[in-house]
Amino acid sequence: MNIRKLVLLFFTVCMAAFCYGNGGKEPDILIPYRLDGKWGFVNQRLEKVTDAEYEYRRDVAKYFVLAYKNAEWFVILCDGQEIKVGNQESNPVAIGDEYFTIQELIPRRDGERYKTTIYSVFDGEIAVFYDWRVEIAENSKSLEYIKVYDSVWYNCNYMNAKGELKFPYDEYIDMYSFDESLGRGVMRNDNEPKQRCAIIDKDMNIIKKFSDLSEKFSDGLIAGIEEDEYRDLEKLEIPGGYYDVNGEKRISVIFHKSPIKSIYLMQSFNSGVLPCRIVGGEIHVMGNYSTYEENDWGIIDTEGNIIASHITAKEIEEFSGGVANIITENNEGKEEVRLINTKGEIITKDAFDTIEECVNGYCVAQKDGEDYLISAKDGKSYRCRDFK
Repeated sequence: MNIRKLVLLFFTVCMAAFCYGNGGKEPDILIPYRLDGKWGFVNQRLEKVTDAEYEYRRDVAKYFVLAYKNAEWFVILCDGQEIKVGNQESNPVAIGDEYFTIQELIPRRDGERYKTTIYSVFDGEIAVFYDWRVEIAENSKSLEYIKVYDSVWYNCNYMNAKGELKFPYDEYIDMYSFDESLGRGVMRNDNEPKQRCAIIDKDMNIIKKFSDLSEKFSDGLIAGIEEDEYRDLEKLEIPGGYYDVNGEKRISVIFHKSPIKSIYLMQSFNSGVLPCRIVGGEIHVMGNYSTYEENDWGIIDTEGNIIASHITAKEIEEFSGGVANIITENNEGKEEVRLINTKGEIITKDAFDTIEECVNGYCVAQKDGEDYLISAKDGKSYRCRDFK
């Protein structure tokens, strides 16, 4: 991106940064909607901010959204202003609510080199570093802990905006995640197969080793299997639990393994709750792609208390924004999707064909080819075609 474009970006964003269309102290929040396969955005009053003209969107932050159309990436501001920030290869990634990165290949005599530039939507370019690419993940939330991966081994690490790695680099050690608010991270060490995962602190001191861990802490807990349970890893049902930041088991559960034989993708606590099955007094937790036939589901909180039980469903997916998809079958054997709240109450009157995760209080949904937004607060649905 040349100097002229940077100056244009700086002044355009600064002039447009104050999107207080609601007359309050907080800026408008963009909510994505889909119409006929394309993406657009409305504000929290469901007033249309942009037409549905974008082919792809990602990283809905407080002050902007990253969106893609016609082989170009754009920053969409809360008032709908569109700023082109790169082509298809630029691969922008949001860092928190204010920053985003643009990545490009720089030719050299001995090959190509990755260059990553960090921008603020208020101040323009603020930092540059090389040879590491920014990970497309929700856990790059600040300039102090930016999740990155190298271009050779694809192992992940964290660095700050100065390009300084936060953790020692080893091609056999991979950082799953690091949570600044908790001061805890999750790493994998391929040199120790029986204790390959560990909870660590910010200085990479090992808090506790595990034979397997899920990818990150959520609601202060993480799914784990200890070393003494390693011998059971080939079984479809294995004992484990949810652990706190000090490696103490808070809730004992039975994990149902997915075909990849790992709990890396096991369901996590979200919105303070976890969907599960309660069988004979034991809590059974499903992994992504697990196979199971039971229709009796429940919901527990972060203390292991049963919030709801005996919910008839084919599946209850992970919660997001206080709601989760509950999947049932009608009399014809067709799957139907509704929203359930953290109390176990179904809040959508109608069934939908698909419902996607909650973003800024609304879920994108589809029924009989028609696109909708559903409020996570009360389950009310709005037809996207009606947005004006």
